[in-house]
Amino acid sequence: MQKKCSKLDRLWIIGILSLLFSQNINAQEPTTNLADAINQYITDALPLLKQGHYRIKAGIDDRLKRLNCQIPLEISSVMPLKANTRHTMKLMCSQPIWQRYVPVSISIERATLVAAQDLPRGHLITANDLIVKTIATHTSRSSTYSTPSQLIGAKIKRPIRADRAITSRYVCLVCRNDSVKIEVKKAGFSLITQGIALNDGVKGDTIRVQNTQSKRIIPVIIHDVGKVLVRF
Repeated sequence: MQKKCSKLDRLWIIGILSLLFSQNINAQEPTTNLADAINQYITDALPLLKQGHYRIKAGIDDRLKRLNCQIPLEISSVMPLKANTRHTMKLMCSQPIWQRYVPVSISIERATLVAAQDLPRGHLITANDLIVKTIATHTSRSSTYSTPSQLIGAKIKRPIRADRAITSRYVCLVCRNDSVKIEVKKAGFSLITQGIALNDGVKGDTIRVQNTQSKRIIPVIIHDVGKVLVRF
């Protein structure tokens, strides 16, 4: 004969099912990852970078992390988006209804050559003096470099500490008042003459030189130590 459940047994079973159901509801994850949504919105809005990447840091606290949105968030920026600045992003959800403002910082990071050790003034850079690190571009006011060939053989104008980004204000492959060879190449024609550099620069930079004979000032491209090419 089948034993009937007592009233106490039924209450116990209902209680267990209610507890399990409650735990399942509380364990649900928010349907929207706020950080990912903000990053995607900003990345789509900013122009593509030829070099480097955007680093986006949103100020999402624990209370905001617990917010749930069952449909895609509405995201907008209070001001036009620009890199290397701070912004305020407006988040709106209509199911359930809530609205929040989130501070966001946007920076550009690039692979950059830094000093492997302290480099004194007058030192000529070798490959062993250079290492590559990813740094934010806004931390350097002058031009930085990513290709070792641009800097090997360059002269240190000001002392550089280890791990410091090597910028144009610290080095020159051709330095102002240096005597340089000016090479002219065009359609099989080649000519070499002498000149005086009027600017500092590294490989690939455009500077001005004065032809020693004609005294004419012309733009040239730095090719190597003491050697420049005429631009056409």
